[in-house]
Parts: sequence; structure tokens; C-alpha cells
Amino acid sequence: MQEAANYPYITESDEMFTFIHCAETEEADKKLYALPKEKPKEILEKYKKYFKLEEEVKEDISADEVSKLVETITAFEKFCKEKVSEIIVMKEIITKMKDQRDIEINA
Repeated sequence: MQEAANYPYITESDEMFTFIHCAETEEADKKLYALPKEKPKEILEKYKKYFKLEEEVKEDISADEVSKLVETITAFEKFCKEKVSEIIVMKEIITKMKDQRDIEINA
């Protein structure tokens, strides 16, 4: 979570807000799936905001600039894959904790 805090496009997302507020309940999955699907224009606007995209792509972009962009995208992809697996593990732990708490409460 500390790593994710460095990325406002993650921490300020509707998905993260919903996940945090529902993390202790079984409602998280339902509420995440119930979030409205973003339209392509909304997604583009979000990317422009967080990644400071220019309106027009430069025609004369250098190979070094392309290489740096590819590195950034690859690093972000790797980060996302790692965090998804960590979130899945956290979800399993929370579920086990909830199940144990339910057993203790009902005992």
C-alpha cells in the first residue's frame, strides 16, 4: 500500500475508494462490479490528468524518448501485476480473518 500511495491515479481512483471502504465486508466485490463503466473519453481525460499527456503526439519523437516511454510503461505494467497478486493475497487473509471472527462470535 505504501508503494501505491506514490501513484495518485491509484489512490484517488473510485475503485480504491470503494475497496478501502468495503475491505472488511463481503460487499467489496459487489460494489466494485457495480461501479459504472467508464466511457473512452472519461478514460482519456483521466490519463491526460495523471500522465500529463499532450493533445498532439510529436511527429519527431526520438528513439531515446520512445525507449524511455516503453520503459515507463513496462515498469508500470510490472508494478500492476505485482500489486494485483498482493491484493489477492490480502483479500484471502481478510476473508480468513472474517471467517475466524464469525466462528468466534457464533461460538
